[in-house]
Amino acid sequence: MAQISNTNANATTSSVSSDRSLAGLRKVVRRNLHNDAQFYTDEDLNLAINRGYRRIASDTLAYTSFFDQNTVAGTNIYDKPDNHIQITNVLFDNYRCDPEKLSVILNIGYNGNPVENILGRSSQWCEYSSDQILLYPTPDGIYTLRQFYAGYPADLAADTDISVWTAQADEYMINFATAELMLRDGENDKWAIYDKKARENKDLIKRIIKQVPIIGDRARMFEYPL
Repeated sequence: MAQISNTNANATTSSVSSDRSLAGLRKVVRRNLHNDAQFYTDEDLNLAINRGYRRIASDTLAYTSFFDQNTVAGTNIYDKPDNHIQITNVLFDNYRCDPEKLSVILNIGYNGNPVENILGRSSQWCEYSSDQILLYPTPDGIYTLRQFYAGYPADLAADTDISVWTAQADEYMINFATAELMLRDGENDKWAIYDKKARENKDLIKRIIKQVPIIGDRARMFEYPL
């Protein structure tokens, strides 16, 4: 993976780490902080690194996976996966459901018959709430419901944990964490340097995803359009 070169003369420390573990990322952040590093515990650094981890997930929607559950006859509302950011596709009994607006589906009811009473094989879905989707027609039996989604990977917790991302995203996490801690210390000039580096990392990741979108658990290798 190509890395962004360090062209800013004021940034004296490389943010690239050959050790992709949490301990390795933390070591580079400490080195970037120079004398201020003594004021931060490992927990402080882990929190900042993981905030960068979650930020790159939400900004790129590149970590993708799926969530399976069984439908219940007569029930049309189902939970989204806990770590989701955005639902991208829904399969009902291995057939793709078309996305629709909630208002459109609710208006399908006729002659005073609520839409939830219309049973069959679900062919449409919509956002029902921040953590639930609604299916139409309401499932008439037990089927497999699969939600494809862009979400958050699990935080890095153990020192040996390695991110699901490419090395370029590791560099983003390092620069994001360094910038955040520099800003906390009032080091505005240094914050600007590392914040710029982090934004450059993110822009490059977005370009890479468009060309070869293969980051994450299962990534985007499944055959259903996002």
